[in-house]
This record gives sequence, C-alpha cells and structure tokens, in this order.
Amino acid sequence: MEETSPECESVENCDERCGIAHQRCCQNSTKRLLTEEKMRRKLQFFFMNPIEKWQAKKRFPYKFCVQVIKIILVTMQLCLFAYRWDTTMEINAYPPGAGPLAIYQMKEFYSTLDYAYEGYANLNKAIGSYSYANEDNTMTDMVLCLYQYKKGIIFGFNESYVFNNEIIETCLNITQKPETGLLNSKEYVV
Repeated sequence: MEETSPECESVENCDERCGIAHQRCCQNSTKRLLTEEKMRRKLQFFFMNPIEKWQAKKRFPYKFCVQVIKIILVTMQLCLFAYRWDTTMEINAYPPGAGPLAIYQMKEFYSTLDYAYEGYANLNKAIGSYSYANEDNTMTDMVLCLYQYKKGIIFGFNESYVFNNEIIETCLNITQKPETGLLNSKEYVV
C-alpha cells in the first residue's frame, strides 16, 4: 500500500493540491470522498418517505402499496368481527347460567321444573294468545326429554374426560292435574 503525504490527509489540503498537481494521495482521498458520498446518499434514501423515493428514482412504490393493502384488509377484518359480535357472548361467569354448559344443583333443577310446570298449567292466565295442543284447549301432559351421553368419566386431577358419544334420549310424561296441587318433579325424575 502506498503512503500518502501528510498534507493530503485533510480534505481541504487534498482539494487544493489536486487542483495544482495530480498526485496519488489525492486520488485515494477522492475515492474516500466517493464512498462517503455513496453512503450519505444511501442513508438519505433510506430515510425518505415513499413519495420522495418515487420522485428520486421514478419507480412505483410497490412496498408502500402492499402496506396500504394490508391496512385496508386488517381494517375490514376488524369491522366484520365487530359487526358479527354478539353481546350474549359476554358473560360474567363461566359456565353461563343458561345454555349447554349450565350446571345446576339437583334442588335447583327440580325447582326449575316445578316453576315451568306451574307456568304451563296457568297458560290461560298468560298475556297473549296461547293455547294447548288439544282441540278443546285443555291442558295436555307435559313431556320432559333428557339427552345424556351413554357413559362419561371425568378425571379431576388433570381435567380430562372420556365419554361414549352415543346420546340416550329419555322422555318422561308428566301427568299432573293442576287441581291436585303443585307439581313435585322429584317424584317423576329418578
């Protein structure tokens, strides 16, 4: 590697000397200036916004367009999700008090059946035009149908379960006349 003279080490000295005599030290420093200028331009281009890049290079900003398309698609997804959101999915307790995951105590289950039967027996006092299925509008027997898995085992220690997915349907015909008093559903459901 060739050594440069000390007066060519600074940029100002080199520019003055290059104008007077073409020496090798000035050529080396000119190469350094060119690489610095290239780096400066690259950094300047890196920090430009897409419109400035388009004006500088006259190339269509594809990456910018892809980002805009992504923003539009994500916004559409959020809008569709918000449009289809159902407020009944917001529950305070899990499992919900109504629905397929509801868990009741036996006493609550029987009182719910008794309450349903009482409302069914007093259908003629209801607001609205309700009637029984018989032609003479007399009360028909209430039918309770239970759907249960054939067999199920729950392991509490690791919260796993094994069940036979065959569903057994059991229907009970509750024959109780309102004149005889309130229903005691514990007698029918065993």
